Amino acid sequence: VITSNYQFYLNEKLVNRDDLAKHFAEAAQSNDQSQILIQADEQIAHGTVVWVMDQARTAGLHRLAIITQPKSESTEK
Repeated sequence: VITSNYQFYLNEKLVNRDDLAKHFAEAAQSNDQSQILIQADEQIAHGTVVWVMDQARTAGLHRLAIITQPKSESTEK
């Protein structure tokens, strides 16, 4: 999860952005078929999400998905 103030969470644990590659490498070592689900606040720049995906791929994780949430009627207007 990437929050609106650019905090990064892995398995509900706050992690430093600079440590993401290390965490992804550890996940790949234990199971290279792990699936990475990325959920980002709508205010987060697209490039940040792509960067996270690149970090995962570089670590050897290739099963990536982006979690989306439908807009509610009140936010569509």
